[in-house]
Amino acid sequence: MPRTIAVILAGAVAKGAFEAGALQIFAESDVRVARIVAASSGALNGVAYASAVRGRREREGAAELVALWRDRAAWSDIVHVDLHALVRREGVSDLSHVRAILRRAVRPVEIADRAEVELRIILAPLDGADDRIGDRIVTTYERMVHFDGASFDSEAGLEEVFTAVCASASFPLVFAPTEVPGVGRCVDGGAVNNTPIGWALDDLGAALDAVVVIAPTPERLRAPLGEQHGMTYVSHLIDMLINERLYRDLREAEARNAAMRALAATPVEPHAMAAVRRALGWETARPIDIVQIRPLDPLPGGAFSAFRDEAQREAYLAAGAERAKAVLGELGWLARG
Repeated sequence: MPRTIAVILAGAVAKGAFEAGALQIFAESDVRVARIVAASSGALNGVAYASAVRGRREREGAAELVALWRDRAAWSDIVHVDLHALVRREGVSDLSHVRAILRRAVRPVEIADRAEVELRIILAPLDGADDRIGDRIVTTYERMVHFDGASFDSEAGLEEVFTAVCASASFPLVFAPTEVPGVGRCVDGGAVNNTPIGWALDDLGAALDAVVVIAPTPERLRAPLGEQHGMTYVSHLIDMLINERLYRDLREAEARNAAMRALAATPVEPHAMAAVRRALGWETARPIDIVQIRPLDPLPGGAFSAFRDEAQREAYLAAGAERAKAVLGELGWLARG
C-alpha cells in the first residue's frame, strides 16, 4: 500500500525551480499525497502539483511544471509594471502575468475518478488577523487558507486558488500586495512562515506516514560563504530568515517524535497512559517521519538572478532532481519498473 504523506513546499523566489526538479522525481515515487502546504514561490509549484495529483497525472504535471520554470520564468514573463503600485511605493509589478501563466497551465480536472488532495497556502495579511493566546485576543500576521480537491474541478474554484497563490508569492516591494476576499491585502506568505510544518500535521497527523519538506536551502552550511555584497547579501539574509524558522520547526518536530516514542516505552497502566496522552493532546497522534529534500550546498546565484538566466534555472531544476533521486532512492520510495 502506498505511503500517505504531506508535502511542504518552501519559497525562495527564483530558486523555487529546485522544487520543480525535485517534484519531477517525486512524481515517480510510491506515495499518496494527501496534503500540500506551500508558501511564496512554493505555492506556485503547489497549485500545479496539487492539480496533477487531483487528476492522477503526477508525472505529466511535474514535467509541465519543469517546462514552465525553464521556458516561462524570465523577468519579461512574470513582471507587469503596475503604475498604481509604483505611485503608492508598494511595488514594481502586479502578478497578472503570473496569474495568466497559471490559467493556461492549470485547467479544471475533468476525469471521473479524481484523487482526494488538499492544498494549504500561507498568506501574510497586512492588517493581520485575530487569534487567541489563552483568553486574550491577539493579532497574528500568518493566515492559512485551504482548498480541497473540488477547488481544482472548476474555473471558478481555480480562480480562488490562483488568488491565494499570487498573494502568497507577492514578494514585498517587488510585487504589489494582492487582495484576497475575506482576508485583505496580503504579501509573501514566506515572510511569516516559509516552511509551515505545523500546518501539515494537525487533523491529518494520525493518517500520515511522513512529511516531506522540499526546500532550496541546505540543512547545514558546510563551508563559510565569504563576504556578501549587494543582491547576494540580500539573498543570504532571505535564506537566513527562511532557514531559522525551518530549523526551529524541524527541531520541534523531532523533539515531539522523541517524546512520543519515550512515552510509548514507559511502563504505565493503559488508563493512565490514555489520560496522559489526552492531557498532551496526543490521543490519536503518533511519531511521523520528517524527510528533507534539500541541496547539500547553497545554490549559486541570488534570490532573483535566475529570472535573468535560463541556464541557472536549468541548473536549479537539475539540482532538485538529483537531490530528490538520492533521498527517495535511499528510502526505497522510487517506484520500480
